[in-house]
Amino acid sequence: MIRLVQEFKNVVVQRYLKEPCLINNRKFDLRCFMVIACCKPYFVYSQDGYARISLNEYSTESFG
Repeated sequence: MIRLVQEFKNVVVQRYLKEPCLINNRKFDLRCFMVIACCKPYFVYSQDGYARISLNEYSTESFG
């Protein structure tokens, strides 16, 4: 059997953005979760996600 997909366990994928999207000058992120149960036929479990927004305005002054 040929394995075409490498298995990863407990993986978080993210990337730092130098110029992030802002809402009212505050950083935010969207969290949504899904499980791909099968690719043929394509079958996905998902649920509603949520948004988080910072209480502080974004500033680069404290970056070194």
